[in-house]
Amino acid sequence: MADESADPRILAADLLAQAEHYIHTRVGLATTISEIAERTLAEIERQLGTLPTTATAGETWRRQGEIVICETEEQLVAFADFMATEHSQVHTRDPHATASKIRNYGSLFIGQNASVVFSDKCCGTNHTLPTMVAARYTGGLWVGAYVKVCTHQWIDQQVIPAIAEPAIRQSRTEGMQAHRRAAEIRRRPQDIDAIIAGSRD
Repeated sequence: MADESADPRILAADLLAQAEHYIHTRVGLATTISEIAERTLAEIERQLGTLPTTATAGETWRRQGEIVICETEEQLVAFADFMATEHSQVHTRDPHATASKIRNYGSLFIGQNASVVFSDKCCGTNHTLPTMVAARYTGGLWVGAYVKVCTHQWIDQQVIPAIAEPAIRQSRTEGMQAHRRAAEIRRRPQDIDAIIAGSRD
């Protein structure tokens, strides 16, 4: 993601760094400035001329590379959230402000110094990240993925009147009468036998 403050040479270098992974990698630039788009495209071609991995990176760019021009930063953010990429780099004048508006990404790289290559090779967060727009609903792998999480409930008798009625009402609406009875007998434990023997509604 880039605005007028971005350096096309750095944008191109980062795009090609991802493109050299393999030919089915999807790489792209979204910008609010058409001149940045044009200069980045020219810079990609220039850098491919001196890149030892140009066979892979060049083929990837031809197959999967894209540049999208958005009219406003709001559109830029909306596009980023729609794409929900594995990696999302923010090259804007105020990258922290822009980054705070984005919700869907595997990992976010804020400012031109935060290249994905650093995360790829030597620093920072885990790099097992959601692909195929899965970042719309999940984040990267973390230690919690390997921890058994068990929940429990303990309900004080004093709160039963507050929670039983909506549970009874919803159960009745759904036609789940055993659920209704299970809630009702806790609301009126003194009438448990009558409730169990009661109507079949």
